[in-house]
Amino acid sequence: MSKKEALFGNFQVKMDCLYEAIVTTCNVNLALEKITYNAAPMGVIFPDSKHIIIRPYLTTNTYKNIQSHRCAGINFTNNIKLFYNSAIKKSKISQNNFLTSKKKKIPLLKDSITRFVVRMEKMEINESKNRAKILCKIDEFENIESNIEPYNRGYFAVLESIIHFTRINILMEQNPEKGKILIDNILEYNSFIKRVYPNSDFEEIMNEIVLNLSKMTRLKIK
Repeated sequence: MSKKEALFGNFQVKMDCLYEAIVTTCNVNLALEKITYNAAPMGVIFPDSKHIIIRPYLTTNTYKNIQSHRCAGINFTNNIKLFYNSAIKKSKISQNNFLTSKKKKIPLLKDSITRFVVRMEKMEINESKNRAKILCKIDEFENIESNIEPYNRGYFAVLESIIHFTRINILMEQNPEKGKILIDNILEYNSFIKRVYPNSDFEEIMNEIVLNLSKMTRLKIK
């Protein structure tokens, strides 16, 4: 039996399935007079047609910002460079990448195919996993008309590598064996991209991921 689905404009999702999005929030910094924004890739789940669940780590700006402001933007995009920059090269995410929602002035990404504005309804803390489970109510959504490229394996491989990379530091401390598995997966994806998508944006991103990986782990990676 297929999972229940919800339709937001022409954006269709299945309930209780994990989707990769970029969560945008206002930074908590009372010392700065100017408001700044944060963008971070994160898996999200639609438990029903009115809510979104996110699970940020307790050490992240996303968690701190939602805890403080109780709201966020959930952005879906097919721009893989935007995923990479928001995860690893945050210096390349500028204020020019953002706009604000019409009603509540929540930061959203311009380059997205669908955007949601959500507010926190309930938060549960899992200290052992160092994560929060945040149930958010959907207040607004905007479905952007966009030409969506056909699915390709390169996008999946690079996206998985980005997600793996963001978890390696934590896993190498908590569970080194799992951390090593993620490193091996990244290296396999890198070989695949070099073979199937040479001289592409995918290869450029993977080269940077592997370079950062070698610096982080002090491994000699070719």
